[in-house]
Amino acid sequence: MAKLLLRGATILRYCLHAPTRRFLSSTAATSHVRFPESYTVPPPQPPIWRPGQLTPPQVEQYFNDGFLVTPDFLTKEELEPVRDAVEGLVDTLAEKLYAGGKIKDKCKGAGLFERLTLLDNQFPGSSVLMHKLGILPKAFQELWTNDRLLNVVEQFIGPDIAGHPVWNLRCKVDWKQHCYPNISNIS
Repeated sequence: MAKLLLRGATILRYCLHAPTRRFLSSTAATSHVRFPESYTVPPPQPPIWRPGQLTPPQVEQYFNDGFLVTPDFLTKEELEPVRDAVEGLVDTLAEKLYAGGKIKDKCKGAGLFERLTLLDNQFPGSSVLMHKLGILPKAFQELWTNDRLLNVVEQFIGPDIAGHPVWNLRCKVDWKQHCYPNISNIS
């Protein structure tokens, strides 16, 4: 089972937009950042409960804290096709980079979670090239149209949901350091 960590869009909000959020620096001093109300106040909630929807306390936590972890939200069976699709895309990327003389090792022996990082070490930015291949795997389409996931998204942004056709898969980055490079401890 996989847990769903809902924080992606919120992190961008933390980085790009200026209600008040608190975070602690390494000196434990409190700083304040202002955010538009739409990022801190939930929209009206759906009148009828549907599968996957969060409880009112979970929605409140998301809007108060900027993140929410929901253990076992997606099953291994739901995520396995996505992992397989990513593995296939990484294979395609490695073959193209190797054929183009950009890398010397395709890193075939590395696991899924290491391989893209190893390729990116040989050719910085290679992970960004994956979405430049112009391929949106069917497994991604099916995940993004998962009814339970869409029911949760509706609780955060309302019923008008639209997706962007560009997806990104990047090597793991410490998001706290990426968004707040001068802060060593955010809580």
